Amino acid sequence: MSLDWSKAPADATHYGPESKSYTECWYKKIGDTWYFTKKSMGFLWQPTQNPPTKNRFGRMVKRP
Repeated sequence: MSLDWSKAPADATHYGPESKSYTECWYKKIGDTWYFTKKSMGFLWQPTQNPPTKNRFGRMVKRP
């Protein structure tokens, strides 16, 4: 997968691709809390209700 990190929010640490259960979004972790954002949200960070599942985390791409 080729990912253009120049389109990511500057503080994003992970990219989450679209799947059956999730929409495409960006992630970052502060302390024990994961946050997500996407273009349709105006790239405003929102805390996740739960950390990414093991399956979701396995599909996420860590920022180089």
